[in-house]
Amino acid sequence: MSSKRKHSNKIFCTLSAFLVISLTLSVPLSAYAQSSGAGKSMAASAYISEEEAALIADSLIDGRISDSESNWDDTTVIEDVVALYDFDSNANRYLFRSSTGGVAKGNIIVDASALSPQVVSFSYDGDAAIDAVMLQEEGRKIESSDLIIAPTDYVYLQEDKDTDQYADLLSGETVTESKSTLKESYSATLAANENEEAISNLENLMAKSEQTGSLQTALCRPSQSSNIMKADQIIYSDVILSGYTRGTNPGFVTSDFGYPGNNCAPTAGMNFLWYWSQLSPRMVPGLWYSTTSYVYSRIFACMGTDYNGDGTPARQEYSGINDYANMCGYPRLGSSLIQDSWPFFDAGNCWSWFTINLNNGNMLQFSVEDTQYETHAMVAIGYQECNDGNYLRILDGWTRTTSNFYTYRTTIRDAGYSRW
Repeated sequence: MSSKRKHSNKIFCTLSAFLVISLTLSVPLSAYAQSSGAGKSMAASAYISEEEAALIADSLIDGRISDSESNWDDTTVIEDVVALYDFDSNANRYLFRSSTGGVAKGNIIVDASALSPQVVSFSYDGDAAIDAVMLQEEGRKIESSDLIIAPTDYVYLQEDKDTDQYADLLSGETVTESKSTLKESYSATLAANENEEAISNLENLMAKSEQTGSLQTALCRPSQSSNIMKADQIIYSDVILSGYTRGTNPGFVTSDFGYPGNNCAPTAGMNFLWYWSQLSPRMVPGLWYSTTSYVYSRIFACMGTDYNGDGTPARQEYSGINDYANMCGYPRLGSSLIQDSWPFFDAGNCWSWFTINLNNGNMLQFSVEDTQYETHAMVAIGYQECNDGNYLRILDGWTRTTSNFYTYRTTIRDAGYSRW
């Protein structure tokens, strides 16, 4: 894949003058946003280009080099890009893989919707979730030719042409809803995620790139544009729970446990219990009742996770923690669960709930996606507030790193905490 990216960079270089002129004369992104209604088929104009997405990714790298928890530096470059798609075969997200000092590490996923052109998730040193799963299943990372559909932030689908159904690559489940139903849900997701600040941010990046010529640099060697165009990104607040500084306690992943698959909730529960029994300033060692395998078997049972691989009933990942703690003889001292119907959270009201609890040392369980797909359970171990959005620092259950960040937005379904 890296060689393909380098080849395409040469093509971009030869066309750079044309692209700069085209972008200068193009309609503002806000106009695209206003014209991209639901419709039966999503128009390609409802999305930004790969080149514009690369500007967003490059700006993130430039802005994060100064982060003390980041291992990105002036040698960090974007080595590779993979397109993800909507149900009409339009590229709707881009996965950029990075390297630092010549070593492949890290990734950035950019939402290409003209309604919300922004970073969806990133990691300083880990693989994207879909890459981690593909490596486990097939021994390789994904390619654009896989034609993977990404209708929401943590759902990756592939169509079975024989059955006209979609396989959810992260959960292993078959999505039974019709294509028309899924497309309707996807349109609702696009509308719910509309972000005027993200639109404005990209317009500013494009304007700066036209003035300085850094678009050509960003396309030829994406992350080398920092000496021409300094990123506007500013980290206002950066909080991480005790015990999770860079390179320490990277967490459990679903593949650590031999049965039965689709076990994200008990895996998140294991990370939750490890923090409270081993790392928290208010640690309760008795919550790690015995061996790792025994704790997993008990939390698996308390959450009601299905032994045949059908997952965990909705919100039992929260009640299961309570049941497990009571079994250990250490009942929790407090708890909270927030949930809602679509669009799940009003980000303006609930973000403070996340930050207050993380500031108080409370690890948070949460799940993502909407009712059309399998949900995925994770834990939040910190957050960052930046001028380009708010990010949760997470243990995602697929990659063993504490440097995964996920943009806070409407695909979060519910969240809760228990404390001692």
